[in-house]
Amino acid sequence: MSFRLFARGTGRFHHSSDYADEGDVYDLAAVAGRISASTGGVGSIVQNEVTSAVPNNDFGLQAALNVGGGLVNAHLLRTNFELALARASTMTVFVDARSPNMIFPDTAANTIGTYRTSDRAPFRDFMTDINPVLEATDLNRFMVLGAMAEVFGAWNGRRAPGGERQLNMTVTDT
Repeated sequence: MSFRLFARGTGRFHHSSDYADEGDVYDLAAVAGRISASTGGVGSIVQNEVTSAVPNNDFGLQAALNVGGGLVNAHLLRTNFELALARASTMTVFVDARSPNMIFPDTAANTIGTYRTSDRAPFRDFMTDINPVLEATDLNRFMVLGAMAEVFGAWNGRRAPGGERQLNMTVTDT
């Protein structure tokens, strides 16, 4: 599964990117590994995939990589969030998450929060605000945290001529 992140913020900030999710990366790496190890070429790999269900022995490794990726991207998000907040001193962040569905209505959730350097734990408050939004739309994945970290790093607390600092992010499962 992949996702798109669109962000707009004060200071004429604009960011839009498509991201491959960790499952897509693992699938691509597994196929590339099978192709390079195969003596029968791509045709034999396709035939094996179609005619047999091979159990995935890498599940434990992938789970460990997901946990590690989550920790790294959460740390990167915290660093970039706090750097943007240090520059802004006060910032308002709106996060909208959407998960389209072909049969049922789309799942959507959002949150808005104002964070200040004088708050006791502004990053904890931010994560407390966005976690239910990401969980409701099944977007609580480490690549989403990494993409948000990228947005905070690029925006870096830019301000509008009036002095306010706002950032709007929309994450859409594709």
